[in-house]
Amino acid sequence: MRSAAIHENIATAIFQMFQLLTASDFFQNLLSVTAVLTIATFFLTSSDSGSLVVSSMASGGLQHPPKHQRIFWAVIQGCIAVAVLLIGGEQSFNTIQAAVIMLGLPFSVALLALLYSLYLGVASDDGSVVVRVEEQVSEEEQVDETEEVEALEMEKA
Repeated sequence: MRSAAIHENIATAIFQMFQLLTASDFFQNLLSVTAVLTIATFFLTSSDSGSLVVSSMASGGLQHPPKHQRIFWAVIQGCIAVAVLLIGGEQSFNTIQAAVIMLGLPFSVALLALLYSLYLGVASDDGSVVVRVEEQVSEEEQVDETEEVEALEMEKA
């Protein structure tokens, strides 16, 4: 019975699971409120990050774009999400999901090219950076040892 309700409406699956976890109405409500707040926080922080990136790109790469511009992009993103919900509902989400998957394929090819270039860079590395760091560390150890010897001589005197 419960699995049929979950398959019928996936949006309520988490709340159905809460009913299975506990018989207490208080804990079911507490879990439901916690889940809704967590999901809302996820969407808000994701939207905020997205609006920061878009605003930064629109302002010519500024790391701290103007707040009014960031708010503008957040509102535009929210309006687009509401429009998608009102116009097409779940079917439009399926269409958007398919488009994102199709657009992700070229991006994955670009990532593979970047991975290959990283491999070439690491393979051609002669280790000179590591050697310079080791030389610097050994110089610092020598300075530390000299300071310790001087400190011991001062204590003896």
